[in-house]
Amino acid sequence: EEISQSTTYLQVFQQVARKLQAEATFGLLGPDAAKVDLAKFASPSENGGGKFITKLERDADGKFFSAPNEEVNSVDLISFVREHNVALVTELGPHNFRSMGDRRMPVAIAVRDPDDAAKSDALVADLRQFAKNGEPAIRNRYLYAKMDGKRWGTFLSQFSIEQSNLPELFVLDIANKKYFENSTIVGVEKFLTAVAKGEIEEREQEGGSPGFLKKIEQVFVKHTALSVFGIVSLIILSLFLVLPGAEDLEAATSAVAAATASNTSGVEMENSKDEKDESKKDK
Repeated sequence: EEISQSTTYLQVFQQVARKLQAEATFGLLGPDAAKVDLAKFASPSENGGGKFITKLERDADGKFFSAPNEEVNSVDLISFVREHNVALVTELGPHNFRSMGDRRMPVAIAVRDPDDAAKSDALVADLRQFAKNGEPAIRNRYLYAKMDGKRWGTFLSQFSIEQSNLPELFVLDIANKKYFENSTIVGVEKFLTAVAKGEIEEREQEGGSPGFLKKIEQVFVKHTALSVFGIVSLIILSLFLVLPGAEDLEAATSAVAAATASNTSGVEMENSKDEKDESKKDK
């Protein structure tokens, strides 16, 4: 607590962490972190004592927060967290369908076949690789997700996804009620490039009228054996981490030292009082 309150930089981080604790996970890297540990985060400060805030995710590159004029504030940090609080490839379901749609970007969805794990895993791996290292002009057009084609078969049939073609990749534009599907075009890069260039015809999901998202959610729940709204489980996919700078650590060290001295003084006073009491009893 003393460390997180020691400087404005850390105070802002703690304020945002408390405000968004239901939406994201936050952590603080201690002053005793080894340089080899810092290297894992690809610190933009070259591990030279500079401070940084980054979003971490397993098997994905870090996303670093850049404060305007190097002055961190809660408004910009909250915006950064909400923009990047999505996995490189998200497990799509009724719990996050609306929030993905609210981002107003087409979602490239790998539909898995649980009866063919090898092909399904290969498709998801290719999608993940493209999401991470694909041509930026194409890659940055999409969000990325995966779904169980058997569990959500009825829901996915609205988008021309057939069980006989699984695993399959398609693009769903949730906000604009459109989708792109063509099982004859094989390969993540080839398919997403074709969508971006308008080479795959866009289609409207049947019943794409006002209340579209609500209807989609209802279909999700209707075809779930056990509603996920009844049992909620939290899976930590990403972490927003702060590393204090040299000046933050100095202030934090001073704060901790002051608190320690205060506590020690309190203990000494208490011990002195106890000794006096014992002395009176002896007399």
